[in-house]
Amino acid sequence: MPSAAIRRSGTDPVVFDRVTAGPRPPQDPDSPGTSFTIGAGELVLAAGDDGGMLLDLALGLVRPSSGTVRVFGAESAAALRAGHVGAMPRGAGPMPGVSVARLLNAVRALTPHPLAMDDLVRQAGIGALTPHPVDALNAAALHRLSFALALAGDPGLLVLHDPAGPLDDAARAAFWPLVRAQRDAGRAVLVTAPQATPSDLFDRVLVVDRGRLVADARPGELLAGAGLRVVTCAAPGLSAVRAAGLPGVVEAVGEPDGYRLLTTDADRTVAALHEGGYTVSRLGLAPLDLDEACRRLTAGLDGRAPDLLVPVGAGDRPSGGSTPTTPTDKDAAR
Repeated sequence: MPSAAIRRSGTDPVVFDRVTAGPRPPQDPDSPGTSFTIGAGELVLAAGDDGGMLLDLALGLVRPSSGTVRVFGAESAAALRAGHVGAMPRGAGPMPGVSVARLLNAVRALTPHPLAMDDLVRQAGIGALTPHPVDALNAAALHRLSFALALAGDPGLLVLHDPAGPLDDAARAAFWPLVRAQRDAGRAVLVTAPQATPSDLFDRVLVVDRGRLVADARPGELLAGAGLRVVTCAAPGLSAVRAAGLPGVVEAVGEPDGYRLLTTDADRTVAALHEGGYTVSRLGLAPLDLDEACRRLTAGLDGRAPDLLVPVGAGDRPSGGSTPTTPTDKDAAR
C-alpha cells in the first residue's frame, strides 16, 4: 500500500530542475544544470564519485547554487519536517535499558503520520528484536533497527547512503529484498551502493562524475553500453604484459590466483589463451558488474559527455515514473 506521503501528494517524490551546486565546471560554463525526476515506485542508484551529492541535495544537507530541488513539491527541509522523507541514521548512542520497541514508538510519536507498529516491524524484518535493549544489539541488528527508523514516519521517499555497506555478504543478500519491497509498495528509493551490487535490483542508475550527470539509464543499458565481459583464469607463465595484450583485453588485473581480464571479445580472449600454449584453469566468464561499468563510463571523460549515454525512454519507464534526463542534461549538482 502506498505511503501516506504518496497518497496525499499528487507530485513526484523528487524533481531536480536545472540544478548546480558549487562552481560550474569550467569546460561548460553555460550548462543549464541537471534536470531529472524520480517517480513513485522507483528504486534508483546514484553512482559515480559524486553520486552521494544527489542524496545530500535531496535531504537538504546541501543547498543548490542554482536551480531547484523539490521533494513532493516542497523544499527538501520542509519535506523532511512533514515526514515525507526517511533516512537511515548512522549508529545509535548509549541507551541503557531502552528497548527496540520503546525507541521505535518514541520516533513514531514524533512523526505526523507514523507507520503502524506491526507494519513497521514486518517491513523492517525486526520482529525478533523488539523486546531487546538497543545497547545489547550487534552490528547487524543495529543496522536493521536503523532501517526501521527510516520507515517509522511512513515516508514516500527513502534516501539511503550506502545502506548495505556495513554488512557481510549474507546479511547484504537478506537486506536488499527489504529495500526492493519498499519500491514495490510504491515508495521512491534513492540509494548509493559503492560495493558490487546486483544490477537487477535497480530501475535506473544516475551516474554523476565531477559534478555532472553523465548517464540516466537502466542498469542493463549501462552494462550493454560498456560492451565488456570479465574473464577470470589461472594461467601459469602468463605475464602481465602478455595478458594485457591478449585479443579484446582492455584491462588485465593480476590476482593472487590468476588474472581478471576485462575484454570486448571473451571468445577471442579465451581462444588466444589456449592457442598460446598456457595451461588454463579456474576459467570463469561473467558480465561486467554495475560498479565497474560506471567506473569505465566516467574514466577519461575529461569534461566530455560520454559516448554510451543511453537514457531511459519515456515509453519504457517503470510505472509511476516521469521523464528522465536527456543526454544534454549535464552539470549535475556537485
